[in-house]
Amino acid sequence: MNWDSFKWRNYDYAIGRFMSIDPLAEDYAYNSTYAFQENKMGLGRELEGLELVYRKGTSPEFKEKFSKTVGFMNEHGTSGELARLNEMSETTLIDNTGNGSFYKPSTDELFWDPTMAVETTNNKIMSSATVLGHEISHALSDKKDSTKHTENSKKGSDAKYDTKEEKRVIEGSEQTIARKHGDIKPGEVTRKDHGGKTRYAPDPTSNKNTKEKPKEIVLPEIVIKKSK
Repeated sequence: MNWDSFKWRNYDYAIGRFMSIDPLAEDYAYNSTYAFQENKMGLGRELEGLELVYRKGTSPEFKEKFSKTVGFMNEHGTSGELARLNEMSETTLIDNTGNGSFYKPSTDELFWDPTMAVETTNNKIMSSATVLGHEISHALSDKKDSTKHTENSKKGSDAKYDTKEEKRVIEGSEQTIARKHGDIKPGEVTRKDHGGKTRYAPDPTSNKNTKEKPKEIVLPEIVIKKSK
């Protein structure tokens, strides 16, 4: 048989196309349901059409953990917001290993710590992958309506969650993502406030075997760019 097997799809050289249905076909109906990555040939691990530009000095460990996390999110149906963010504009993802995860709207930068899990005030532990999904939700909100996002992000705008934006994400996407990632069971919630403490996680896709987080250094960054 004259075709190659990739992680998410098979390429048939006889017809010059991929044979597997794109899992994001419903989100991007303007493309053929078989046109995974707009029918582009991917290099390395399949990342749902994202074009990654790694800056000089980016650690192999960060590349591996980000690739693993995106693959994990693909498999669990939680990468939709990342794909939508990628479609809207270029966003810089900063390797913030050892220093926490957050979104900075003023510079359009998403800081992600692949070694950081969060233990909530509800005694639940969210994996680094779930935390990434949380921050992506903030970034997507800013892209959709920056004025509203800024207004809802004002400190003190919500008594329990600090801001209306945190309330929106925590009560919404965070619960869905954490449940699909296995951080919480059906009927459980991650938390009912914006509280929590960070823990070291050896695997960004798991909330198991976490421990008190050591101090590490900030490493270089990568850029997520819209596919051309």
